[in-house]
Amino acid sequence: MKDFNTYLKSTELSSKFACELGLKGGFVNFRNSGARGGIKEFTVSLSSLLQGLYDIKSNIAHFSGLTSYVEKGWRDAGSHYFQDLVLNSMITVQTKPCFTTLSKVISWANNEREVDYNDNEIDLSVSSLEQAITHLEALIVKYSPYSNPTVEVSNIRKVEEIKSTQIRDFAYQVFSILFRDNLSSIELIMSEKGEDNKVDLPFLPKVFILTDTELQEDTLSTGQANTLRFFTRPLILETSYAYISTQWYGDERVGLSFQSLKQFLHKHFPHYEISKKDGEYTLISCSKNQVITNKLPKPFLLLAGISGTGKTRFVREQAKATGCLSETYCLTSVRPDWHEPSDLLGYVSRLGNRPQYVATDVLRFIVKAWREIIKKIEKDDNGHALDWRGRELDDIRPFWLCLDEMNLAPVEQYFADYLSVLETRCWNEPDKLQESGLSYVYECEPLIKGEVFTSLDVDISGEANNDSDKPSTQLAKDLGFDLTKPLDKDIWDYFLMHGISIPFNLIVAGTVNMDETTHGFSRKVIDRALSVDFGEFFPNNIDEFFEPKTEPKKLSFPLNSHAKHEQFHSIAADPDAAKTKAFFKAINEVLLGTPFELAFRAFNELCLSVISFTPETGEELDAVFDDFLMCKVLPRIEGDEDKLTTRKGEALLQQLTETLSEALKTIWDSERVDLLRENKGSVEKVIKVRCRSKLKLEYMLSKLDSGFTSFWP
Repeated sequence: MKDFNTYLKSTELSSKFACELGLKGGFVNFRNSGARGGIKEFTVSLSSLLQGLYDIKSNIAHFSGLTSYVEKGWRDAGSHYFQDLVLNSMITVQTKPCFTTLSKVISWANNEREVDYNDNEIDLSVSSLEQAITHLEALIVKYSPYSNPTVEVSNIRKVEEIKSTQIRDFAYQVFSILFRDNLSSIELIMSEKGEDNKVDLPFLPKVFILTDTELQEDTLSTGQANTLRFFTRPLILETSYAYISTQWYGDERVGLSFQSLKQFLHKHFPHYEISKKDGEYTLISCSKNQVITNKLPKPFLLLAGISGTGKTRFVREQAKATGCLSETYCLTSVRPDWHEPSDLLGYVSRLGNRPQYVATDVLRFIVKAWREIIKKIEKDDNGHALDWRGRELDDIRPFWLCLDEMNLAPVEQYFADYLSVLETRCWNEPDKLQESGLSYVYECEPLIKGEVFTSLDVDISGEANNDSDKPSTQLAKDLGFDLTKPLDKDIWDYFLMHGISIPFNLIVAGTVNMDETTHGFSRKVIDRALSVDFGEFFPNNIDEFFEPKTEPKKLSFPLNSHAKHEQFHSIAADPDAAKTKAFFKAINEVLLGTPFELAFRAFNELCLSVISFTPETGEELDAVFDDFLMCKVLPRIEGDEDKLTTRKGEALLQQLTETLSEALKTIWDSERVDLLRENKGSVEKVIKVRCRSKLKLEYMLSKLDSGFTSFWP
């Protein structure tokens, strides 16, 4: 087969329209005949021509009658069906030169003789079009970068992204990225076999050719038409070569298609995501090495405020910044008729011949978060699952569960199990940490006990159900487990024995609209959450609607549940926790004897806030105290003048104001650092805001003039 550029130049004897490959490759220069006012030169990329061939093939019924050149016919068909904007524009003003260029590509790919080329004819048979597409794709790869650059997206997430309108070229680029650092993964994947480690992708052997020598085109081609079945440019591993198949399709057919590529990535490279939109394929790398230093003090947020301030979008953007959105984000709309935990976590249904567990999206998401953590299950000598071993913390992404309109139903009822189990989380107890020899140890009571699942397999007589298709097996599949995979089976066995608890990388964020259609929050809920007055922490600045100048910091899951004194040693602003204790005692002295008095849980969470934000100066420490007041203390306070009275008979809000003006004197009448936002696109990231608790107390005092006040509008 002749070189493409040699063929193009050779047709000059039989064509009025000169055409040649660009000096740097990747595009074609072609000319008009000059019959209408002088010769003009034009350029079109190989990818544009390839898209044109695809469009002709996809709409062959409309092009089949145009094998002989008719200017109006080609101008109308091209302008209507060519998706590539450059080619679409050219076909309307340089119809004949575009026609001849496409014809030459098809003739070259099908080994037609140059002397037989005719400017007025084009071969539009499906087999010829497929041959042209295959060879042009291979040619494009030669002039394409071996891999796409990594694009820095903020300081948090690195996204490696490729785009293509051609599924074959896209598949090649995908594999180039996946295996460029470790091509041995191909051999590892292709060697998976046996009942215990079965490859469930039947097309896999057709994806690669592995060889110790370079192959020629004839070896990579088959059939009478000598159709090229693999890309001619291999991926190289030391002395081995891997050739990638060209037989990819953009539809849903069985074999090498977009769906099978997506399935392949999900199985072997779960931290990559591909999408198809408007005829364009995209690969996004959701790198797990995205260490976010802004750790929340607690994984349960209440985002409260008026409707339309962006609460739900805030959660979505947090998830988007730290991973693939389809994996790390779950939006669940709370229904007004939810009154028990089963509405959120699922329930056992005994309708039908045997019981089954009806799972929910929330439970599936919790399981997905656990699978992000667990890399191994420890077993005893009898093969029983004892404990799990987790991945490195820096490799674990936060999973964001957004409960939209959380207070449409009574939170204390449908969220009761989570609220109780949340307090059982335990991190890095010294004895257990030393005994295990691990870098971290996390424990938590189960949200759903294992007995709930194992009881599904026992029939009414009390005998075990020996069906291979047991209800618990069906539940495992519903929750996303493939029990033919050893790790999936081990994790499921662990859940059957120990139940499913709260994964430490799960962050629950409830959006809350405080109006007449919703339920209020008891102190039980507020004590267990970080209540964020969204409008105060993330104000809607209409002047920045089109071009925001600030943005929320990226947040991640906490690494502590119970504060320890030694953790303060690294806190420059309060290395012995003396200032934190003094602040807490000062405000609790005002609240003592009232319904709003604070206890151990509140002090623990104040300490966790200081540990999480690691303030370096007294001003930063006071900013942490200020936000603690806004999230944990002031939301608990509501009532009339009688209720808002200290045990000494003083006005509680007024007394609290006086106490705080002294306790927060470095920021009370000035500005403080914003801990949750930063400037966007600026070298100076720090934002200064007024003392939030002072403004809120002034607001609450003004409301009290009407006879009743509360934290919420």
